[in-house]
Amino acid sequence: MGIQALGFRVGALAIGTAFFCFAFPFAVRGDSAAKNAAGPVASVTDSAFEATVLRSEQPVIVDFWAEWCPNCKDLAPLVERWARKYGRRLKVVKLDVEVNPRSPKRFGVSQLPAILLFDKGRVVKKWIGVVGAKDVQKSIESHLGLNG
Repeated sequence: MGIQALGFRVGALAIGTAFFCFAFPFAVRGDSAAKNAAGPVASVTDSAFEATVLRSEQPVIVDFWAEWCPNCKDLAPLVERWARKYGRRLKVVKLDVEVNPRSPKRFGVSQLPAILLFDKGRVVKKWIGVVGAKDVQKSIESHLGLNG
């Protein structure tokens, strides 16, 4: 048994006092993106990333996540809250990194959770790992011109 990490299954094996770590490539398929896209947050794929995110007229928050990432699951309600709160001023989408590996690689996402704010086709803010909701909210509001 192991964890899944950006296209690899990572595991460990203990034999006596020796401990071996291993990784081998694998892909996750199925409906995990559909399960996590419920609510106000739409899913985006590598093939739709250009049109949905980079050519968007509105700023876009992209939540890079994976089914195996507990912090991603903890962050999901916040992402949904941002989508409801700011949905008229920006898009909020989720991208499953296991099923869509090209976009995370293109934008340097190597740790999860990762949230990127795009505007006019470029990354204007990036949050990696566990982040404070108030920090993200302040940055979003500042970018949208809502605080001041």
